[in-house]
Amino acid sequence: MIRDPDRWLCFPGGEAQEHGPVFLMEPPARLVFSNSTGARASCAAHGFPTPQLSWQLPDGTQLDDVPGLRNMKKEVEYKSPYRLIEISAKQP
Repeated sequence: MIRDPDRWLCFPGGEAQEHGPVFLMEPPARLVFSNSTGARASCAAHGFPTPQLSWQLPDGTQLDDVPGLRNMKKEVEYKSPYRLIEISAKQP
């Protein structure tokens, strides 16, 4: 098997292979936490080509960094406008 910089695999004598993303870890639909404990929402996926994950606002704005929560009271529920999207690597 040979790997090249564009993440294609060469299987001598075989066919090209690809498969859609499979989420290994998804963020919860609802995350309740206190300011003293904090929280983390994580996501991970695998596939071929390798999926690229990112966070997005409802208007489609892609975020590189999600700003911290501020002015929140302890033990309140916060509905975040952020959602996770999956962007697969493009093939030539």
